[in-house]
Amino acid sequence: MKIKILLVIIILLISFVEPKKVVPYNYPVFKQCDPRWASNVMGKNGDTICQVGCLMSSTSMAINGHSIKIDGKNSDPETLNAWLRANDGYDDGSDLKENVIPQIAPSKISWVGRADSLTREQVIEKLKSHKDIVIANVMNGRHFVLVVGYDDSDDSFYYVNDPGFTRSTYKASDIVGWRLFTME
Repeated sequence: MKIKILLVIIILLISFVEPKKVVPYNYPVFKQCDPRWASNVMGKNGDTICQVGCLMSSTSMAINGHSIKIDGKNSDPETLNAWLRANDGYDDGSDLKENVIPQIAPSKISWVGRADSLTREQVIEKLKSHKDIVIANVMNGRHFVLVVGYDDSDDSFYYVNDPGFTRSTYKASDIVGWRLFTME
């Protein structure tokens, strides 16, 4: 009997400690250094998608995940980059002009803006909406990732689609800013 009680206690403890991954909406993962588009030039200074395409690649994942076409094609870093180059989507360097993205499909995409901070509750609410896109600025402002989920039992990190590295999570404390869109 003592062994049965001990087993029940162990099972209960494991169920409370076990991560409870919540990913409300599935997005494709595109790597910025994928050989199909890695060497494609982005803006006007010669930088390539592999070098600096993390925000653009994260945005292309969101567009693709919502089945929004770019000139009749599925979104990926190559198609989005080509569209951005043809539509003044980069500044004088290779920084993405986020406010240009809605021109792809004005009835389906809106640029909400940048935010320095969001509460965990705000991020979860946005993820659950299925139309709010949350892109996190990590690595001291040098990298962007598409936030796709959270953990119900641990509020210290988020699940992400990372276009540059093989990571699937970032700590909330690693996030220094946000880029926000809505897509339908």
